[in-house]
Amino acid sequence: MPPRRRGARRGPSSGQSTGDRSFLSHPRSGGTARTTPATTVDHVRTTLAEDVADPGLVRLMAGVLTIAAADGDFAELFRKRFEEFVEELTHGLEADVRAGTERLGIPAHQAATQLLAVYEGLQIQMLVRPYLDVLVEYDRSVRTLRLGWREQEAAAWDLDEVAVR
Repeated sequence: MPPRRRGARRGPSSGQSTGDRSFLSHPRSGGTARTTPATTVDHVRTTLAEDVADPGLVRLMAGVLTIAAADGDFAELFRKRFEEFVEELTHGLEADVRAGTERLGIPAHQAATQLLAVYEGLQIQMLVRPYLDVLVEYDRSVRTLRLGWREQEAAAWDLDEVAVR
């Protein structure tokens, strides 16, 4: 297995460097050629496929993740990295919208939070249910997410837009 090299990685749609993503997405370039995923959703799927191929870092992160719920400097580092990853996904989704490859009726930050929840949830499922094909489940989940993302939520105070049953 080629050695892992962590560090800067090109963003999924923006063409901008996303910086060190070793906390959650842990790029595994190892000198092998790979194409840049077309969309942010594809980028997350590629990262999940890398997790399936080599789940060691996912196991490690699952083991220490409870630290993020504690008080202290180390916990703050974890929380900061989660926020940075949501920001990266948010910027990627915004770029996808501008490129016409994604449609959002909700704020990109909400869509990014939901996408991260699917990704992380499937990481855990991968560990506790090893027979599960998490890539198939990711694809199914993303299809459902995208349907929800495209619907604009009506403001609760706008009675003309709220469905009355």
